[in-house]
Amino acid sequence: MNTIKKIYILTFLFLFYFLVGCNHNIRPNTNLPPEAKDGLSMLDEWRSGCEQSVKMLKTYYKPESNEYKKAYSSYIETKTKSDAWIETLITDLQMGGKPSNRYKSLLEEAAAQTVEFKNYVKSVCTSQPSTKGVPEILAPINIGDIIEKLTNAGIKIWETWHKTKGEEQANIINLIKGKKWLDFNDIKEVGAERP
Repeated sequence: MNTIKKIYILTFLFLFYFLVGCNHNIRPNTNLPPEAKDGLSMLDEWRSGCEQSVKMLKTYYKPESNEYKKAYSSYIETKTKSDAWIETLITDLQMGGKPSNRYKSLLEEAAAQTVEFKNYVKSVCTSQPSTKGVPEILAPINIGDIIEKLTNAGIKIWETWHKTKGEEQANIINLIKGKKWLDFNDIKEVGAERP
């Protein structure tokens, strides 16, 4: 690859990350403690792992196939549970109380649904011939570690929330909202650009 192409690619990547950060109001000066920031980054890992599975599925299967349809349904269920958990976290924070029972049960349901989704995609894609550029389906999402870290992060988010006011609370909400999942149809197969 020549130097000019490398410069264009690096410039594009920089602008992409800058714009994504602006769109989600991600500010490095948010007063969240490191454990809470680590927990929120685990949400990115969780979501990204499922997006990679969708990309792999779209590489090997057409929308009319049974495998695609089943994975689509499973992803929608996973996204719905994950986004509902995120919304419940936001609502519980805004209500000023403690995490609700709904918050805890939705987190567990989202985790279980993620394992089911990932296992299904892995089962239908690992038998396919390797394709250059296809993400590695065997790269696991360690959902147990993620849930443990999210639980610890949740405690820190709650503690921080009660110590902050106004704009800082709005920043925390925006950080959390930025963790919602992409729609299945917005995840492009390998080689296509992410919207």
